[in-house]
Amino acid sequence: MLITKGFRCERAHIHTIKLIVAALLLTILCSCTWLQGLSTPKPEAINLLLEQKHFNEVLVIVDTQLDRSLEPQDNQYWKAIREQATAEAAAFQQEQAKRLKRLARRNKWQTVNIEQAFLRQHLPSNKVLDDLFADVDQQRQRHIDDLMLGLAKLEAQHLPQTLRFYEHLYKVRAGDVVAFKRWQHEKEKQDRLIAMVKTYAAIAEGEKEYSLALGHLRSIQRLDDSPAILDDIKRLRSLLLEQQKQQIARSNSSALSQQQQQQLVDYHTAIEQQQWLVAKAILSAMLKQRPGDKALLDEQQQLGDSLLSEIERATALGEAYYSEGNIEYALTAWQAALPLAPNDSHLLANIERAQRILDKVKALKEGGTNDIR
Repeated sequence: MLITKGFRCERAHIHTIKLIVAALLLTILCSCTWLQGLSTPKPEAINLLLEQKHFNEVLVIVDTQLDRSLEPQDNQYWKAIREQATAEAAAFQQEQAKRLKRLARRNKWQTVNIEQAFLRQHLPSNKVLDDLFADVDQQRQRHIDDLMLGLAKLEAQHLPQTLRFYEHLYKVRAGDVVAFKRWQHEKEKQDRLIAMVKTYAAIAEGEKEYSLALGHLRSIQRLDDSPAILDDIKRLRSLLLEQQKQQIARSNSSALSQQQQQQLVDYHTAIEQQQWLVAKAILSAMLKQRPGDKALLDEQQQLGDSLLSEIERATALGEAYYSEGNIEYALTAWQAALPLAPNDSHLLANIERAQRILDKVKALKEGGTNDIR
């Protein structure tokens, strides 16, 4: 019994000693922090921070020192440091703003991100700086949108053929789960691409950039050739035509002759009706009259994109027919695209291949002996 009581007494003693030691340590730590707060940074340390462009850190130190009861001479010193840091920060901000804009224009985004983070951390916040960051963020987002849209258009060019191959693969190899899952994955990708590009097209249409919206929808025609998207394309063509007619009406009457205005109307009518060769001929005639006209050169670029899209669409349709054994339909699709690209070697090779097979089939029907190869 006595031993137990002695043991309990000893444990209480040890516990009390631990509490005293902890209190002493806490007091020492607090006093160190307090002393550190009272310590005055040396001028060398301040100069180093200014050289490193750590202006926020310098201003925090200045405010801490000015909050203390200082001698007039010390007070003046810290006010002078504040003025120096503020002036250098403003000059550095102006210099870096030009650099940041230049880097953003050149799409040097890795460097932009590093330097923008540095400025956020070390420069005092102000409206000019906030506006700069907002502008850079908008440029970054536009660049991201351009990259995403470009990637979507690139994938849209090859996806129909990829889908068709995987579909044939899992149908030929019954029970091929891997091929079937890959086909499902590509199909889901197709749906995402269509939704994304349609969103960009809707944004462009909302901003009355009808030509851009039209280009977006044309890029996914091979993925979505439904009546709905064809109606959207037709509607956008009408809106674009009306917009251009209004631009003509607003332009100086001396800028375009009556004949040139009629040519422009005829051109857009041909575009609306997908009479590509007629549109190409009218545009060529207008470019001969006004070879340096920027609007016509832009239109030539857009027409070239439209022709390329139509050629790719017809080529893919012919390949789909060919893979299904519908050689005549494939030949018809390829021949329909040939006037748009008479020198397209791939198209010419496809036509020659299909024609050769049909000739052999015809020869067999007529009693020939040649094998179909």
